[in-house]
Amino acid sequence: MTAEARPVLDAPISLNQFFPFVLADSMAKRTELLAIKRTQGLYTPAIDYWRLLRLQIAAFHQFAPGPGPDALDTAIELAHPDRKHHYVTAVAGYRRFLGRKRIHWIDTPRRAIWLADDLQVRVNPELHVTINGDPHVVKLYLRSDPRRALTQRTANPLAYLLHACHGHLGAPLVVDVLRGRAFGLTRQSFDYDAMLRAQAAAFLSLWESQLPPPTTADDAEAAA
Repeated sequence: MTAEARPVLDAPISLNQFFPFVLADSMAKRTELLAIKRTQGLYTPAIDYWRLLRLQIAAFHQFAPGPGPDALDTAIELAHPDRKHHYVTAVAGYRRFLGRKRIHWIDTPRRAIWLADDLQVRVNPELHVTINGDPHVVKLYLRSDPRRALTQRTANPLAYLLHACHGHLGAPLVVDVLRGRAFGLTRQSFDYDAMLRAQAAAFLSLWESQLPPPTTADDAEAAA
C-alpha cells in the first residue's frame, strides 16, 4: 500500500466478501454489499460458518493421519448440529477432489493485501502444498448455494488474485470444496486486473451510497 492510499473503509474486506460481489450481476451487487456493510467489524470465530472445516483441512495435510478417524472426520464430529449437513457434504466433496493426488504440506501462506484505489482486499489462501510434486497455493471456496457453484470462467478472477498476491509460492488453485472441483488460472491473456479494478470501483461507489450502517452480530451469522 502506498503512503497516498487512504481507504474509504475502516479495514480491509476479505476475499470471501469481495468475490461474491464480483460474481453478482448488477442487480445483486447491492445486496452483496449490504450484507458486507452490516457485518463489517463484527467478525468472531463463533459466527464463521466454515472456520472449523478450513482449519481441519489444513490439519489434514499438515499432520500425517494415523489409524482411525482423520481431521476431516473430526470436522464433521465437532460441527454445530445446525451445520453438520453442510459439513458432511463439504467433506465428501473435498475427498472427491483429493482422489489419488499426492499432496504434501509446505506451510500456511501469509495474508496479502490487494489494493485497488481505496479498496483493500485480504487475499488469504488456506494451503501452500505440493500436488503431485508441483507447488500450489490453494484457496478453499465454500458456498453451498448451487447458484454459486464455480465454473472455470467464474473461478479465473479468484485464481488471478491468488496469482497476483502469492504467485511466487506456486500455481494458484481454487477448490470448490462442496462439489469436489478445482480450477487453476486459464486465459492469462485476459486483463483480469483491469476487470477487478472496475469491480472495486463499483464496490466503493455503492459503499458510499445511502446504505444502512452495521447492525448486529446476528446479521454476520446470517451472511456466513
